[in-house]
Amino acid sequence: IPTYGHFVKGPEALFFAMVANDLISLDRNWGMPRDKHLPRGRVISRGEMQRLFPGVNQENLTGGAIWYDAQMYNSERLILAFLHSAVQAGAVACNYVKAEEFEKQGDRVVGVKARDVLTDTPFSIRARLVVNTSGPWYNQILSMLGQKDAADRIQLSKALNLVTKPISEGFAVGVYSRKKYKDADAILSKGSRLFFITPWRGKSLIGTAHVPYDGNPNSFRVTRQDIEDFLREVQDAYPSAELRPEDVSFYQAGMLPITAVDPETGDVTLAKHHRIVDHRKQHGVDGALSVIGVKYTTARDVAEKTVDLALRKLGMPHRPCVTAIAPLYGGHMDSFEEFLKKEMAASDGRVAPSSLEALLRNHGSAYQRVLRYVEEAPVWAMPLSDDSTTIKAEVLHGVREEMAQKLADVVFRRTELGTLGYPGKAALRTAAEIMANELGWSNARMRQEIEEVEKIYEPVMAGSPAKRRVQRAMAR
Repeated sequence: IPTYGHFVKGPEALFFAMVANDLISLDRNWGMPRDKHLPRGRVISRGEMQRLFPGVNQENLTGGAIWYDAQMYNSERLILAFLHSAVQAGAVACNYVKAEEFEKQGDRVVGVKARDVLTDTPFSIRARLVVNTSGPWYNQILSMLGQKDAADRIQLSKALNLVTKPISEGFAVGVYSRKKYKDADAILSKGSRLFFITPWRGKSLIGTAHVPYDGNPNSFRVTRQDIEDFLREVQDAYPSAELRPEDVSFYQAGMLPITAVDPETGDVTLAKHHRIVDHRKQHGVDGALSVIGVKYTTARDVAEKTVDLALRKLGMPHRPCVTAIAPLYGGHMDSFEEFLKKEMAASDGRVAPSSLEALLRNHGSAYQRVLRYVEEAPVWAMPLSDDSTTIKAEVLHGVREEMAQKLADVVFRRTELGTLGYPGKAALRTAAEIMANELGWSNARMRQEIEEVEKIYEPVMAGSPAKRRVQRAMAR
């Protein structure tokens, strides 16, 4: 991050912030392999900042600050790792099942009335305790509990990251927005929001933009206007990036809880702390808990606290939590870099090196479960298209072992096929054909699935040369 002047954006303030961070996270390297250790942050000179960050705004520049953090390669695969681990521990996972209303006896929840949304089949699930982790759907859950006017309903922001052409290498860089911004929760306001430009899988990931969102979560969409507005703000903050609409290949978006909206500027103040709601204490309805999270960083700790509360409510003995030390599914290795090097060297060549590396990064130590399809038939080692690293076996694995029921499941959530940008008609058609063979889709259903996926790319394609290329591909 560049430092400016000698106040809240200055090197002195950043130095004390990094010291505080080091103290708070004193245990961050305990038990971790050496290649995962995070060094201490440090303040750098004006000259070094200019060398590392060409194009940085020079006005009142006094230096910079460097600190270290971890980065997820594929957040969707991380969620799948949690699910696999839960199933191995005895959980039963269901996909495309909607909770429509609670089953109650008096003022106690005893289960949910659910529906398989793909077959439109209703059924009931009985439970001694229901834990709601639906995030932005919390207000809808309150309505299902008969609490639609509850005082603790949440406000939401629309959060947006952009996937763009590569801008920075080696370091993520922070740039200050030119727009004035005040965090209502901050003791000292920096005066503007900080955006990060982060190297990610050969692209840059830029974020995060936040605007108020008061719509139904079911209707959440990203528009071309959302992307253009954010792109304009990033370009104003860092003109040297020379970003144009056609440089945006994809986006990441979601909803986050907020605590306030500035009535004059529309700026949002993000919620800083999670909430675990006991609906008996909060709303007089027993048998239900809700969890409202705010960030990945604290998710494991929040889950531990939630399970501890659930055990107390059920009158069950406390059990020591092991998730802080137990590897997730696919994480059985001491050092990922050593694991990657070893497995790449041991390859028999059936899978192309670029595809094998992607497989190792997405599936970790569980990658052999995907490769067993290649052992049955070498055709499954083939990539989905000439310019894709995703192999056919990953699609098959997603359907047979990870409940993929829609083409979008495979493109965005089971593989990395479409998370950097439009993967091309050929790759989508090949993936759809594999799924059609597994799930009995008709040709019409295949076309529908491909159209639904392509619609997700429309906000980054509209009016751009990339859009015209996609349209030509669609025509073919």
